[in-house]
Amino acid sequence: MPVNDVFTAENLERALLRTVSPKISHQSPKPPQPSLSGASAKVILPPTLSSALPLSTTLHRRIAVRQFARRPISLAHLSTVLAASELQSALPAAGDCSAAPSLYVHAWKVQKVTPAYYLYEPEAHSLAFRSRVPPSADIPAMFRQIEFASSAAMLVIVGGLDDSLTRLGNHGYRLLLLAAGTALHRCWLAAVSVGLAGCVCEAPFQRANGHPLYPLPEGQIPLLALALGEASDGGPDDGGSEE
Repeated sequence: MPVNDVFTAENLERALLRTVSPKISHQSPKPPQPSLSGASAKVILPPTLSSALPLSTTLHRRIAVRQFARRPISLAHLSTVLAASELQSALPAAGDCSAAPSLYVHAWKVQKVTPAYYLYEPEAHSLAFRSRVPPSADIPAMFRQIEFASSAAMLVIVGGLDDSLTRLGNHGYRLLLLAAGTALHRCWLAAVSVGLAGCVCEAPFQRANGHPLYPLPEGQIPLLALALGEASDGGPDDGGSEE
């Protein structure tokens, strides 16, 4: 008995993804205009730093760190990490549509930066304020693995699922994940090259009460994240875990 194309695995996957996307999008209203009270609407990032480490050494030193020091990271280090993402080239011909992924920065402990959620603007190499962060006591509730709450910053790749499925077909979601992983692994290598540590992880999106952490444009969903900071030195108040 012939199998109807409607019930192929790829069509089923596509239907399920389209079902999930609106549920997330409906929780995420379009971003309001940034408020200037108590937070900078724009952070101009400093020039990137160069590393003398050869690639082989950087690759050797890249290990997954799940607990971080309490110290903040420098804005110059964050600038270098973000520049390595190369988001403009993440998807083929993605520059003219909302399927192109975006990078959000959860800046909790970054020197000279007001703690907030920011959108990274690669063309201007700057951060645009999006919303305030929850109180520090509520941050661990955002993660399935609470040790990531000790990171100084969290980089989150966000993508347009509906547009990606429409433009790229059944493989659109997989290509979005591939683009997110590629960008974050570039960032991870850049972080290691300047002495920081990191770990790719699930992207936090909801508060403990189920409300979104930050507003996203309609149709956009969080895909993948990179926890970033200085590795814990293993002191009594600063335990570490790595693999």
